[in-house]
Amino acid sequence: MLLLFNSLITVFKDEWELVAIKLVIDFLIIPNNRKNTESIKIFSDSQSAIGILTLNWKSDNYGKTIHDIKIGILALKSEGIIVSIEWTPGHADIQGNELADQLAKKAAQEAEKIQSIPLFTKQDIQKGAKDSVMLKWQNRWDTSEKGRRYYAFQQNVKNTIPKDKPSTEIYRITTSLRTGYCNLNSYKSMICPALIDKCSCGQIETVDHYLLDCENYEEAREKLRSALYFITSKLTLESEVLLATTENDNYKHHIEDIQDLLGVFIKDTGRFTK
Repeated sequence: MLLLFNSLITVFKDEWELVAIKLVIDFLIIPNNRKNTESIKIFSDSQSAIGILTLNWKSDNYGKTIHDIKIGILALKSEGIIVSIEWTPGHADIQGNELADQLAKKAAQEAEKIQSIPLFTKQDIQKGAKDSVMLKWQNRWDTSEKGRRYYAFQQNVKNTIPKDKPSTEIYRITTSLRTGYCNLNSYKSMICPALIDKCSCGQIETVDHYLLDCENYEEAREKLRSALYFITSKLTLESEVLLATTENDNYKHHIEDIQDLLGVFIKDTGRFTK
């Protein structure tokens, strides 16, 4: 069993790293959580935590947490399971993670001024872990070369779109329109060059063509345009508005209404039922 741990972004980084390791040990002590496991390796980028646990470095704090971890490791060893804790390099040169490390160091300096270290609840630890993961996920989403078309509609990974609004089928179609990987001829011809990339109207059938231009769906589009006017005060249609997620500041209070109207348009065109 291989477990990877990066330091949590917390006010007391070393303690949170130790608490995270303790939670793992507590989890693995339960027999059902380690079936067919003979050895466990826990990787951490906290040299202090590793030194305290494996080299018996002196620590004036975290006594109970350290004691509980060592007792847990001995308990696993008594059942024939060897636990090793090893160091792994941190994620240097990544902008978001470098910022996280800077914040952690600054917070640690502030912590030295505090006379007593407050207790942390399990909820605090879970929130810290979640915030750390979200920051790293956001950094990867911001810097990735993949999914750039979808990124235009959703920059923030925290924002999610209900998968049943207005229906699961419409959600599936609108998501495919955001990514561009959809059942339109422009994309299908990229997958199979033998297929034509044109719409029945003679123009290349892209997402924008389907939503904004195709004369085959002008009646449905006019219905959509009229309904959207009362929300956007615009007579022109824009794919950025039609396919927007909840982070679109201009229309964030009307996202569900816009999605409902787009769903009606998709049904009226019948394009994805062919």
